[in-house]
Amino acid sequence: MVTGFPLAVFEGNAPGDFALDFGNNGTYEFGVETTGNWGTSKQGELFKHASWSNTQYFSVCNPFALNGGVSLGNVLFAYDNLTYIANKHYAFEIGIPINLLTPLWVTNFFIPKFSAHWTMQCGNNCITLNLDSVVHTPEPSTILLTLFGGLGTILLRRRKK
Repeated sequence: MVTGFPLAVFEGNAPGDFALDFGNNGTYEFGVETTGNWGTSKQGELFKHASWSNTQYFSVCNPFALNGGVSLGNVLFAYDNLTYIANKHYAFEIGIPINLLTPLWVTNFFIPKFSAHWTMQCGNNCITLNLDSVVHTPEPSTILLTLFGGLGTILLRRRKK
């Protein structure tokens, strides 16, 4: 996720945490701590049964920051600032093992409806990425493809003789 706001207090507003909502129903069941600002949490720590603080001014951008939940441990979390055509941008990348999101994410072949959300304390700018359900069609296995390739080569050689 790329934003125009840093992972620091900006014009008096603190950065928020990542909120994950399965089913796109506004419950935000999981959260990823971005700063490690509350309690003993750490940057990149994943929480389930998350409870949230709301934004300061604009409720349309709720939730804003984690204030409770059950820790599932740290996940991959990367943050960097970059300049694009003279404007500062801030990139967040999070890697979460699927098994930590069970039972809401059941298999590798089915991606449920979910959204990832981030905002600053003021709430006048928020980013929400929505994903509708996707069912993946499994591809043929590599072993099967190799077997057919080998059989095809053998048949071609026999025809040439």
